[in-house]
Amino acid sequence: MTNANMIIATLTHKNGKSVAITGDMTKNDMLAAIKATGNPLGGTSLNELITGKKTDIAGWTCAKTETTPEDTPATEPAASEQPEVEAAAPNENAAPANPEVVQLTPEQAALAKDVEAAMPTRDAEKKTLRGTDWTKVLPTSPQAVKRDSMMHRLFVYLCTPGGVTKDQILKEFNWSAGGLSGILHWEPKAKGYFLKSEKKDGKLYYSLCFHAAYKGGAEPTLVQPEEILIRDGAAANSGLAAKIKELKKAAGIPVQEAAPKAPKEPTEPKVEAAAGANASKVRVSKEQRAQVPPSAGNITKRTSAKKQAQQNG
Repeated sequence: MTNANMIIATLTHKNGKSVAITGDMTKNDMLAAIKATGNPLGGTSLNELITGKKTDIAGWTCAKTETTPEDTPATEPAASEQPEVEAAAPNENAAPANPEVVQLTPEQAALAKDVEAAMPTRDAEKKTLRGTDWTKVLPTSPQAVKRDSMMHRLFVYLCTPGGVTKDQILKEFNWSAGGLSGILHWEPKAKGYFLKSEKKDGKLYYSLCFHAAYKGGAEPTLVQPEEILIRDGAAANSGLAAKIKELKKAAGIPVQEAAPKAPKEPTEPKVEAAAGANASKVRVSKEQRAQVPPSAGNITKRTSAKKQAQQNG
């Protein structure tokens, strides 16, 4: 008979690490076990692997566990009680058995169904800007970036001959991997550039390019560091944020409007305020200070010094 600790599937990564999925594991337990291997996987991806919607995601593959003799129903007659059947001659025309297709017991199928129900799914009805023709919104000619800013440094680094990988970018800028994909996907486009990716030795190398429309060629051309437009002051408002807001409104996506700023209360000028605070103080000019006689201590000092000079003379 089946039990909760029975392995219902095994996830294997291309680097050789594997994770056994048992019937008593929750979704969080599965994700934690996968993350412990150093190759994390999302909940939706795990769901697609277990249900067979996809066979390979981020290097992970899933193999369902075949039925073992311990899972054989008790009502099945023992081998000694089964009538002997003459072995049939092998049929050369018969289709070969598919080793990837695994027949699950009712208990295993029920466990797999529970796992699938616990997996998060994407909201298909959620309105997004996916499918938007960004060529009508984003600039196709280079826009200036602030000198020595983070984007300026990133664009110059993306001009490295042969391109750079994500790992090299993370190491160069000491960034976390969380938002790098979004930066590479959005920032070059927002500044009128095109990010070209090329796979070499199993790794993606990214290079900064001009749009084909800007150079008038059939293919995007690589950008040289000295070709990046640079500004020293504040940039003019390109209106890109307003265009994206209009697209969201047209698609029915809620847009959070900025709260209006409260008007500033009139304040007393600092010069007048300082003059009012010092009105009670008596002002003494340089001429008045020069007319003040020296103190007694200074007179004694001067007299003693004069006598000393006379004695030494």
